[in-house]
Amino acid sequence: MNKSITKAVLPAAGLGTRMFPATVSVAKEMLPYGSKPIIEHIVRDAVESGIEQILIVINKCKEDIISHFKPNEFQENELLKKNKLNELALVRELQNMCQIEFVYQDPLVGLGDAIAMARNFTGNDAFAVLLGDNVLISHTERTILSSMIDVFNQYQKSVVAVQSIDPQEVYRYGIMVGTQLEKRIYQVVEWVEKPEISKAPSNIAVAGQYIFTPEIYDALEKTEAGINGELQITDAMDLIARESTCYSYLIEGERKDLGNYKSYLQANIEYGLKDPKHGSDLKDWLWKKLKEDNLHS
Repeated sequence: MNKSITKAVLPAAGLGTRMFPATVSVAKEMLPYGSKPIIEHIVRDAVESGIEQILIVINKCKEDIISHFKPNEFQENELLKKNKLNELALVRELQNMCQIEFVYQDPLVGLGDAIAMARNFTGNDAFAVLLGDNVLISHTERTILSSMIDVFNQYQKSVVAVQSIDPQEVYRYGIMVGTQLEKRIYQVVEWVEKPEISKAPSNIAVAGQYIFTPEIYDALEKTEAGINGELQITDAMDLIARESTCYSYLIEGERKDLGNYKSYLQANIEYGLKDPKHGSDLKDWLWKKLKEDNLHS
């Protein structure tokens, strides 16, 4: 097994129903977050963290993701004709960031099944899993995935990114029970999927990035499908925590859930306000709009 992580699996096969109708014919991962599609932020973050090969799991309605990362002769020729060399360089950069492969999930039976499809791709190597509608923003100079890879290199076991959340929100997430070993590092005792608020063992929740050793595949094979026949990754993670060893890393940063409309809008507003070119004008415009709304309310 590798001692570091150079492969990543990016599950992006969900129907994106929380964002309908915007995602009826456009992959939710291709919606803009600032000036780039969501999935491009994730891929760039992975490459910065040392990832060299990525497998993106899609469904047959999401070939716009393939188009974003694969060469387009017509587009490149048109950019050349119009002397748009900066744009052409940007397009070619996307194609050469790293090796990207695609696989189709059919039927759509959960995140666990999507990860299981990567077995031939990852082989005997440990690998990262990066959710396609989930962006983690580091509060340090290093990516959160880089810090997770450090934890993996130290312990050589699966590592899950976690975050502290509002206790009233625990019913929406997989929740960790664990023992703190070092600052930000826990050994997991148990994972509890979407507990009732009154029964939640903690408020430390999965944050949407993972590093798994190949034992995740055996755990998935032992895991029974749940509601709607879906294979839940949290159940397989819980099996690893109970039968082997699993660690978690409390992220030094924040998670942007870009798969629901409210948090998607909030994230884009925040992104815009930090934009070095347009942030100041956007802030002035927002203040003006807020004052106008207050006057008319």
